[in-house]
Amino acid sequence: MNVHPLCLLCKSNRIDRCHIKSKGSGGPDDNWNIMFLCRFHHQEQHRIGIITFYKKYPNIQKALQFAGWSLDESSGKPRLVHPKLAPAE
Repeated sequence: MNVHPLCLLCKSNRIDRCHIKSKGSGGPDDNWNIMFLCRFHHQEQHRIGIITFYKKYPNIQKALQFAGWSLDESSGKPRLVHPKLAPAE
């Protein structure tokens, strides 16, 4: 049986593999750094930014928390952190 991922938000089966921490920022291709979104939601995530996107959608919050991500707002500038990534300087 083949299992095809669906968009975390609308359940479309036409999906993009989206990096949570972008490749340009040093994000790996590991499963914990990938979420599946349809093209519409992927473009929305880029348009509004990952923090706003995370706060807007409870399903995204749950999926990212399950993958080990957490929202750190202690510095006044919110950021998503993962234990497998080195802390930002």
